[in-house]
Amino acid sequence: MRVLITLPPDTSHLNPVLPLAWALRGAGHEVRVASHSALTDEIVAAGLSAVSLRGAEALPPIESVADFIAGDEEREELTNALALDPADRAPWDFFSYYLIAALRIFHPPDFDPDHAHPMADDLMEFVQHWRPDVVVWDPIWLSGGIAARACGAASVRLMWGPDYCGWTYERFDERRAVLPPGVTNPMEACARPLAERYGLEMDETMLLGHVTIDPIPAEVRLSTRQRTVAMRQLPSTGGGGVVPPWLRTEPDRPRIAFSLGAAQRKYEQDDASMIATMLDAFAGMDVEVVATLNADQLAGQQVPKNVHTVDYIPLDHLLPTCSMIIHHGGGGTYTVGAALQVPQVVLAVDPESGPYARRITGVGAGLYVDPAVLSVAEIRSRLQQVLTESSFREGAAALHADWQAEPSPNEVVRTLEQLAANIPEPSGAGLLEGATR
Repeated sequence: MRVLITLPPDTSHLNPVLPLAWALRGAGHEVRVASHSALTDEIVAAGLSAVSLRGAEALPPIESVADFIAGDEEREELTNALALDPADRAPWDFFSYYLIAALRIFHPPDFDPDHAHPMADDLMEFVQHWRPDVVVWDPIWLSGGIAARACGAASVRLMWGPDYCGWTYERFDERRAVLPPGVTNPMEACARPLAERYGLEMDETMLLGHVTIDPIPAEVRLSTRQRTVAMRQLPSTGGGGVVPPWLRTEPDRPRIAFSLGAAQRKYEQDDASMIATMLDAFAGMDVEVVATLNADQLAGQQVPKNVHTVDYIPLDHLLPTCSMIIHHGGGGTYTVGAALQVPQVVLAVDPESGPYARRITGVGAGLYVDPAVLSVAEIRSRLQQVLTESSFREGAAALHADWQAEPSPNEVVRTLEQLAANIPEPSGAGLLEGATR
């Protein structure tokens, strides 16, 4: 079986696909990973075969996502058109603020189908030549779904977080008959010019795939009608790393890991005040803290003597020596904590942290802390609580058991084999506006 994995040029989007890619390779399948040339070296370092897509210089870097955020007037128009219940606003707010921008970086809705699109054209040329049986694609990388349709491959989305795209598609689909003139699903608006360029009729599968692989814990997964395959997300840091000598001996007092994730620094989040608050809290504790903060995050900060800063260290190297991890609530960091049975404290610094925080607190594996609301003394007290109360270690063990019960990437490979042997034919169900229903 030939499997093409395609994704945007971003490390935080590459790492979640690696366990599945390695499992496919281990099962004897051919695997290629296609992305912009900016990610080629990292793909190769992970031991995989890269397809370097041309045209990276012609498109803005993913770090410039803020430049593509929908304006207040557009967001208000879309929000009003959906007539959402206030209880449903959280997924839409995340999609409309962050994911519209991410989609538009690589799939401009004003793209002229008669003009060249170097990235998508290169991807299309490759799939027509290599003829993959399965295309696994990132939910914001709509070119993957379009390429799968063009070559007749099984189309599989691989999630890195909650399925905001699937949830949003369904909200627009429910309102399709009553949407005001000119209002359309931003996903459709982004994909349509490329579909037209390649002579393809759009339908739901092009935007959502035949199957969605979802590593989000089932208890906090967004409810959609998509065919979903659960998969245990494994800790992954790409090319690995060298375990430093200081991690080879046990610490003489409790060690805490403090990490805000790669995405926080890439998108230049303003975390200075929160970092200062956390450093103040650490200063009054009899602990050793290993903080994965870079020079920009440390600029102007007073680092206590009990805090050891490192620009980067794979968390699966660090956490076996730790009694707790404090983090931003990202899926990758959550996964390492769950896999290694380490109690977790999630900080209210990332809009996407909610699902993981709910899962962690729901099984008693940690706490949710908002440094903007709590005093330094209150934060310190809550951290001390997680360190000393045995119930949090028991909760971490329960979280680990639930995580381990999810299907492994090896099991998901068998599902993909079955899908490739029985690829559904394109149907008229769910045809998008402009097509014959």
